[in-house]
Amino acid sequence: MIFSENKTVIEKELGKRRMVPHPFSRYLLHAVVENIYEYIHKKVWGEIHEKFRFNTVHNNINRIVHNIEPFIDRTYSGAEGWKLPGEIISMIQEGIKSFVILQPFGCIPNHITGRGMIKTIKKLYPNVQIIAIDYDPDTSIANVENRLQMLVMNAKELESIDPHIN
Repeated sequence: MIFSENKTVIEKELGKRRMVPHPFSRYLLHAVVENIYEYIHKKVWGEIHEKFRFNTVHNNINRIVHNIEPFIDRTYSGAEGWKLPGEIISMIQEGIKSFVILQPFGCIPNHITGRGMIKTIKKLYPNVQIIAIDYDPDTSIANVENRLQMLVMNAKELESIDPHIN
């Protein structure tokens, strides 16, 4: 059995909805695994918080799921399908307004779900900038640099208009 944070949330929800064989045991197993993940995350982030000057608050998987639930069902299992947009929304709520999604070319689940959510996120948060860059051996470095420069210039322009935006 493969355990990952995403898979644990999905399997726990499927057990809760009674959509799998042995739903109670499936739900219970993944609830325990979820608690183990949370414990490990708290320990690791506690160590990071003590040792590094610049760090961020860790978003647990339940907050990420809560942020994306109005748009994508938590049982959707397309790779990082709902996790990427959920993390972006969490960071927006913390005050981050510019995002670069760097992904390998051919990551189909992320192209469909993750990038498909960009328009929805921008509609919900109009002052947020998100660019998705596919990276493969044929990617033009000049194109990547130009897109990143435009992101920085737009962020500076938005900040000069209203310093509370970014």
